[in-house]
Amino acid sequence: MARLELHELKTQKRAGELTALLSRLYESRARVVVWVADEGRRQILDDYLWTFEKLSFIPHSLWAADLGEVADPVVLVGEPANPNRADTLVVGDDLPPGGWAATFE
Repeated sequence: MARLELHELKTQKRAGELTALLSRLYESRARVVVWVADEGRRQILDDYLWTFEKLSFIPHSLWAADLGEVADPVVLVGEPANPNRADTLVVGDDLPPGGWAATFE
């Protein structure tokens, strides 16, 4: 059965807050799909994941359908897909399609 956890993003620096959450999930060895429907926001988050700390990096990919399956533990998507066989879904903006979201633990 799916479990839902809500994390309030309290500041305007949502990319930073999402990165902190993704860092904790990555450290726990979770495989994660990050739903960010807006292409511009998805690109901002991708850039931030590369630069959020000097000595830190979260292995991730900015996914497009032509990439197929990927091995990265964190994948940013803008369409319903689970290219890294993740069990965790993080929603970064608008809600994704409910049927697809329900496929994650």
